[in-house]
Amino acid sequence: MLDARRLAHGQAAGLAAWGLQPPLRVVALAQLPAAAALAPRLAAGWMALGLSCATVAGAPPLWDDAPAADVWLWRADPDVLARWWPRNTGAPLVPLLAQPPALVAAYRALKTLRLQGASPAVLALARAPGEAAALQAALVALGRTCAQHLGWRPAAWTLGYHHERHTQQEADADTTVLTRALEAAWLLDTDAPAEARRPSATC
Repeated sequence: MLDARRLAHGQAAGLAAWGLQPPLRVVALAQLPAAAALAPRLAAGWMALGLSCATVAGAPPLWDDAPAADVWLWRADPDVLARWWPRNTGAPLVPLLAQPPALVAAYRALKTLRLQGASPAVLALARAPGEAAALQAALVALGRTCAQHLGWRPAAWTLGYHHERHTQQEADADTTVLTRALEAAWLLDTDAPAEARRPSATC
């Protein structure tokens, strides 16, 4: 897990350095098996940056009871994301681990989202020491397959493996990835009434 004190250290300017202010950010994470490993890392990282995070699931009409938070982590099937994600804004995230089944699932999700006009990004996670090479190979293979069959290569960001003595450089690299994920979010106006904030996308 991310060490909140480490990530907060040295960030004297805080969130203002990145302009991370309201409105509410909705970060979409495709609900694949790899999402179970990535979701808590994202939530812990954003909390370390001073942002509250809540999880929402399913299609936007089901979000009425979602708790208040700075970031909603939207975990949903790629087909649901493809239907509801607003075009020309942000990027849904597709999780990837250094495992062959995760690679296949990630490509299928990317294809679904891309064919519906979205521009998803890959969020990869190294879960243990020594996985970096295998994960990089998976990213290369995924990019090559997307280029060959979809005529497009997705952006790809990697959260590294962390242990109790990870370096400040590694912590800063993860902070950059967490910030990029926030920049890929769907923005909702938190000043508007609840019903007005509901997405107007249609299938």
